[in-house]
Amino acid sequence: MESAPFAQQLLGPWALDRLAAAMNSKEQEWNVFCSDARRNAFLIGDLSRNVYGSHYHLQIGGPGSLLPASYQPHDRLLVQVTGRQRILLISPDQAFSGLYPYPVHHLYDGFSMVNFEKPSLDIWSGFDHVKGQLVVMSAGDVLYIPPYWFVHEQLLDGTNTALWINLAPGLRPRDPIAIPLQVSRLLEERVAAAEGVPNVRHWLQLIGHGDEEHWVDLKTVVGYRRIVLAQEVRDELDLNTDMADSWEKLLPGFVDARLLLTPWLNQNFRERLYLLDKPVRLQDDRSEEERRYPELFRQRLEGENWQVPKHVSTLPIPGYNTPAAP
Repeated sequence: MESAPFAQQLLGPWALDRLAAAMNSKEQEWNVFCSDARRNAFLIGDLSRNVYGSHYHLQIGGPGSLLPASYQPHDRLLVQVTGRQRILLISPDQAFSGLYPYPVHHLYDGFSMVNFEKPSLDIWSGFDHVKGQLVVMSAGDVLYIPPYWFVHEQLLDGTNTALWINLAPGLRPRDPIAIPLQVSRLLEERVAAAEGVPNVRHWLQLIGHGDEEHWVDLKTVVGYRRIVLAQEVRDELDLNTDMADSWEKLLPGFVDARLLLTPWLNQNFRERLYLLDKPVRLQDDRSEEERRYPELFRQRLEGENWQVPKHVSTLPIPGYNTPAAP
């Protein structure tokens, strides 16, 4: 292992011993065969990234294992090392017509909500019309997967080992079929920042049907901001899709059977077994100065490595959150 730094980084100093114990092997010496990392610059890097900005992920599993359909926003290479696996590729233009991806703020962001083995067609009615491309990967095969394509994996015979390589985006133009899924992520984040995560579905529905004017008071600052937000959502879709009034066609699909909060998804989530989750109460230890000037309290929390949400001003301040006057 000392002469194979790339394998050492992928597996760690303990992995081979544990694998040996799992396979009931008593061998003390292991030979790891890999290319010379010093001679091949593409394989040189730290624990997660090489000099080209790529990330590696080692995947090991047994026969019969299933990995739910998911997508990534970057190019990927799948290198099959040992065993075989069946890959189902589905283009991103079917994301909102049949795959129903989880919301951006959900813990399962990037995955399809549909159980491919036992789909509930009464809920996910569009899944019945989804079509994909099937490929069986054997040892030595390499598969390129474009950004935002859904990948469903089933590991077949033998011990299955594969290496995922995430590639830097480069300067290639965006694939038109992936733009709606890409823009939907941007819009969910933008609306959540303005109205809160629980209200994303509500406001995208209003904007998609052109009914937001009944929910705003133009005499207030909040009402003005909401009207601006609605127009920004429409403009984002029209500019990215090169279609007039594309928001009327796309926004209803963005919210269809989606953006519904699950019972265990909450702001202070810590335990996936929701019933076992117990609230944590911290004593208010702010000083008098920190009570008067919240920014001082924020700086102290950041100094203690707390994750403090970024402060967003609700008022336009020239030179701070709006362009300074010339």
